[in-house]
Amino acid sequence: SVGEDSKFYIGVFSSYAFDNIDGDSAQNKLGNVDSVDFGNVFNAQLRGGYNLNKYVTSELTFEYINSFDAEGILNYKNRAELKVVSLIFSGKLKYPDFKEFVPYVLLGVGFVDIDEYLKVDNTVIKTDQSSGISRIGLGVDYYLTSIFSMSLEVAYIKGLGITDYLSYTNASIGLSYHF
Repeated sequence: SVGEDSKFYIGVFSSYAFDNIDGDSAQNKLGNVDSVDFGNVFNAQLRGGYNLNKYVTSELTFEYINSFDAEGILNYKNRAELKVVSLIFSGKLKYPDFKEFVPYVLLGVGFVDIDEYLKVDNTVIKTDQSSGISRIGLGVDYYLTSIFSMSLEVAYIKGLGITDYLSYTNASIGLSYHF
């Protein structure tokens, strides 16, 4: 396949995160609200990887989500938001037999830091939680040239341990440089 000779790559991705966040934790902390439903959000990713062979790649993804904001309680008194930063190491299993198109599946684990800001009436609750995170997905790399590829990917991300309320599905598009 194209790009087979390149061992390393770096990429910039834009994603849309479809939230599946369990709002019960925030609702319990806020007390007098009916529900907390976080909304979907755009985010950015930086990726770097190493092609172990034509079938297996290791990848490190840095993701920044500025804020999942709660829907339905946003007014001048009530607010809930989650800012998410993660670093995930993934293994990608590729099927490179289609020349420019290289489909893959991925599985990863890493670390996540979540800054939570909750405000109801005059009460403000701020927490900072760090824990593990997992990622599973599938995608396709399309080699525009031997050194540039465009990627489309869908991945499910789930917090582990104390951050297990965090879960979302990312739909991503990106451009990578191979060297």
